[in-house]
Amino acid sequence: EQALQSQKRDYFGISSRNDTVFTEHLHELYLGFAFLTIHELGAG
Repeated sequence: EQALQSQKRDYFGISSRNDTVFTEHLHELYLGFAFLTIHELGAG
């Protein structure tokens, strides 16, 4: 039981770190997309 709990905690610790990196990456992509869209609208 104790081992299972620590395994679960490790898993969630790892997954939450990955989520943070993924969210930051997604945010950068979103900003880039928004910038390109605004640029296209401005040029058009």
